[in-house]
Amino acid sequence: MSIFENPGSPEPFSIDSAEPFSVRTGELHGATDSWAMGVNGTGVKVAVVDSGIDFAHPDLNGTQARVDDPNNPYDGWPIMWDPRSVDIWLKDGDSYPLNRGSYYSDTTNLDNDSNNNSILDSTGFNVSGLLPSLSGIYHYGLHPDSQLIVRTGGEVNILVVDDFTAGVYDTVYVDFDRDGNFSEEKPMRRGSETSGIDTDSDGLWDQSGGLLYWISDGVNGVPYGATYAARAGFQNRIAGSGNLTLFMIDDVNDPGGNHGTLCASAVAAQGEIANGKVLGMAPNSELISVADFYAGGSFLDAWRFLAEGYDGVTDSGDEAQIGSFSFGWSNVHNDGTDQMSLYLDWLTRVHSKNTTFLVAMGNGGHGYGTAASPGGSHGIISVGAFSSQAGQSHGGTWGDAAPWSNRGPNSASRLDPDIVTVGWSATGNRGLNDVTNANSAYRTWGGTSLATPIAAGLVALIYDAWMQEYGVYPDSQTVRDLLMSTADDRGYDPLVQGGGFANISRAVAVIQGANGSAWITPASWMAGSNHGVHRDANTNILFPGQSAWANFTVNGTGGTPVNISWDGASLEPTAHYTQVWNSSTTLGWDGYQADRPDILIPVHIKGDANLSLSNDTSIIRARVTLPGAGFDGNDDMYEENRVYIELMRWHDDDGDGKWWNDSNNNSLVDSGEMEANSEYSMVTYHSYASGQAEVRLGFPTQRDGDGILLGVYRRNMRTNVMDPLEIEIDWTAFTPSENSSWLSPCAGNSTIPANGTLYVNCRVEVPQNALPQLRQEQVRFQFESNNSSYDWALPVIVNVASNGPINLVPKSIDGNMSNQTLYSETWLQGAQRWGWRSESGDWKFLTFDWPYNLSGNGAIVIDVDWPDNNYTDVDVIWMSENGHPYSLEDPVAYGQYNLVPEVSSENKDIGSGKYRWQTSTGGSHEILVADATPGMKQMMLHSIRHGVNTNDNPLNISVGLVNAINGSLSKVVDDWADAVGDEVITIGATLPLNVSSIEGFGWTRPVLLPSETATQDTAGSWSSSGYSHQIEVQDAELFKVEIDSISPRTDLDLALYRDKNNNGIIDFGSEQIQTSGNWNSDEEI
Repeated sequence: MSIFENPGSPEPFSIDSAEPFSVRTGELHGATDSWAMGVNGTGVKVAVVDSGIDFAHPDLNGTQARVDDPNNPYDGWPIMWDPRSVDIWLKDGDSYPLNRGSYYSDTTNLDNDSNNNSILDSTGFNVSGLLPSLSGIYHYGLHPDSQLIVRTGGEVNILVVDDFTAGVYDTVYVDFDRDGNFSEEKPMRRGSETSGIDTDSDGLWDQSGGLLYWISDGVNGVPYGATYAARAGFQNRIAGSGNLTLFMIDDVNDPGGNHGTLCASAVAAQGEIANGKVLGMAPNSELISVADFYAGGSFLDAWRFLAEGYDGVTDSGDEAQIGSFSFGWSNVHNDGTDQMSLYLDWLTRVHSKNTTFLVAMGNGGHGYGTAASPGGSHGIISVGAFSSQAGQSHGGTWGDAAPWSNRGPNSASRLDPDIVTVGWSATGNRGLNDVTNANSAYRTWGGTSLATPIAAGLVALIYDAWMQEYGVYPDSQTVRDLLMSTADDRGYDPLVQGGGFANISRAVAVIQGANGSAWITPASWMAGSNHGVHRDANTNILFPGQSAWANFTVNGTGGTPVNISWDGASLEPTAHYTQVWNSSTTLGWDGYQADRPDILIPVHIKGDANLSLSNDTSIIRARVTLPGAGFDGNDDMYEENRVYIELMRWHDDDGDGKWWNDSNNNSLVDSGEMEANSEYSMVTYHSYASGQAEVRLGFPTQRDGDGILLGVYRRNMRTNVMDPLEIEIDWTAFTPSENSSWLSPCAGNSTIPANGTLYVNCRVEVPQNALPQLRQEQVRFQFESNNSSYDWALPVIVNVASNGPINLVPKSIDGNMSNQTLYSETWLQGAQRWGWRSESGDWKFLTFDWPYNLSGNGAIVIDVDWPDNNYTDVDVIWMSENGHPYSLEDPVAYGQYNLVPEVSSENKDIGSGKYRWQTSTGGSHEILVADATPGMKQMMLHSIRHGVNTNDNPLNISVGLVNAINGSLSKVVDDWADAVGDEVITIGATLPLNVSSIEGFGWTRPVLLPSETATQDTAGSWSSSGYSHQIEVQDAELFKVEIDSISPRTDLDLALYRDKNNNGIIDFGSEQIQTSGNWNSDEEI
């Protein structure tokens, strides 16, 4: 059992956008080619865990998954799960309308037609033309969709009829026009569960009655209710026949809005509306809705449901093969090691190995380490967002990183994302009740919320192809390796692109055994070990001077040989440019213009020896930063200025060789100085609120057109605190380098026999002088067969740990190209995204294996400082090992210990990605003190505010031990009377400390209150508490309170208040310090 604090409600990861149709996405990822190969997702069940799905939408009607098992009591009914409604029902016996949060309709109301005139006696409902109730008793209630109420002008009645077998209620009618006449309404019943009305006579429903997925039968509880009730400790409720009617809807007024329908359309939209503007990746797949996930209920059990189905058993046929999660918890910073991530990993690694979970990375911006929980879970497929930009000149652009897409690593320093797909952007379906007609029920949208169901649809094609070929479904780890190792390399580093841009037609060809096909397992590698064993579900480390080997299996599936070559490489800087723009209206700046940049810089001009990059350039990184006083100079948490940055293709349409004519020689782009709009095609653009921005572009020399240009925009939002603004701009080109790689030996060439296997062995060797760091490497494979070839880069993560104290000093920020790097622990970018959520900002991680000989009664001191200014702040989180239950399930993959936060900087998160400035020292310096315990440690550095005048903030990082050299910092007594005495203690440290004072605390005698009585209070209202206890605390370093109860099935919560104003009265609104609210009475503060 694992008990952990409720992290609150998850949040969807979507953004508004205005770009191409999803049909284009299918082409880019090879989905349309896969359909032509006979693979379209047939029979594969995809669960969209979100706000709901409007199955009455013409693009989604008929995509619902159903139980197909005559031995299952829910045979023929759609497979759905509503965690909020089931909790309301099992706990309180409530449903709609008594509890308006439920999608279960109370249909206990009864009526009859005693004179057989087709007018019901009590309600006056008209049932003429309907198959009559065979028992003579009609049930009725209200439809739970609040937006349907808005559209129709009031509550909408539903009628439940037993029209096939007396007493067995199997048909529902929705009175859309609220006239009491049901004779004109479509019946909803098993096999035809949706309803709607066509208001404009075009043959498409324009209003939705949602989907009916069960009517109570008086024998069984709600589907999956018995399994869930037994697990959660509830008594399963069984409603009388016809008394409870279950709907699946996507109510735009509920948490999450229509987010679920958007996600579902990326998987399985049928292209019925608006001339086919929305088409899913796997149009023949079957959808399961788990909703409304944002509104409450047990999220862990919701995840388990999709792996088990109604019968509570894995692999029995009524479960999902794929789960799509377009949400996350941005406030959980130990993603990957947190309990939600571990539980999800256990589900797919141990409990249901044939269930694949795809999880969105999040939209927090370009900082490293921004993965959000549960996207950092080790065994799932984490999904990042890349571009598909229609509307650009010369054919549009695609396949580049969205600047807002979160990046790896996770908090255990493991690889994320695993795969990238189109998330910027495509069309998706909206709920019918959110618009006025079906052909308007779509919009353009984006985010990793989009990328994830696109990836889920692509994975459904893998499942379909595998089932056709082998007669069984693949396990999730095979799916991940297959998806990653058949992807397209887009030139980015592993922590941005993972395995690459999904190419599903290549994956399908591999499964079908097309000539020239191959795939690799494992498709990524985190070198090293953890407590002596390599872990697939935990961090791994190496020390300087150590090495590790990996064996990669290359599977050739075609009937002809495949030539293969490989080598190890890391991305190293090969070109660098920097400039400072002193921006002011007095210096020629004419204000923000959306249609032209202020600064235009040539990065790569084809045919120009002075302005061209080497042909093997893999990536361009371009950045711009404001000084802290220029971004939020008055610290009111509203920016005075923003900087935007853009990389664009240049097409010299008129052949004049000019991309810009600086007619007045002021080095700024003024009105009329640019070429025709058709000469510029936006590739990537950073345009959200941030004081430090970045964009990247892969394989720049392979792009169409005549060059690549960098545009920089300044946008003034409010009155300046600083003028002029010193804005730093830089760009760097990175190229794969075999000479600098730590992978050696890891090069060769060979031939994969027809339908054969080749083994590739690679060693990573950490130099003796290597500093603690996370290093990105790639094994770069090239496959050639039948006069065609393609490249793929296998991602490798090397986590170099320290086995004791460290003192890291940053490289100089001097514009020197050799100092440039994509990832450095001692250089933090800004990367904040104001307007988003808590994970935004650059993160870096350092791992320690703290030795036993430096453990005991002393303390570990973590010391981080940066250039003095009151605009920059770096938070530090220190994690230590803790036992966890999953180690018993798979000891090799998990190991005995997991990393959990021990101490951290004070969290000054105020929401929307904004943090108040606060450090433990009051200056540009953060110090933490942790217990000196042995074992693995993880140091997390988070750039919450960026106020230095450079794109990188250089950090000095020291971690050391403070302990007694002689004497002891602890004492054990058998009698409190012996708790006195004097002792001389000499304190030593492994790092320099400025000691201003010394104080001692301790010898507090515990207080036991064994027979206290608590009464029933108003749940959720601390002011109603009938029990309180007052205690005086002075000169204390730690205050600890624990409670429990001897009464079974009792739930007590605990709160701590401090009388700040010393008036002797608790102010329940402002004086609360902390609470503990577990599911039982075992509470601790």
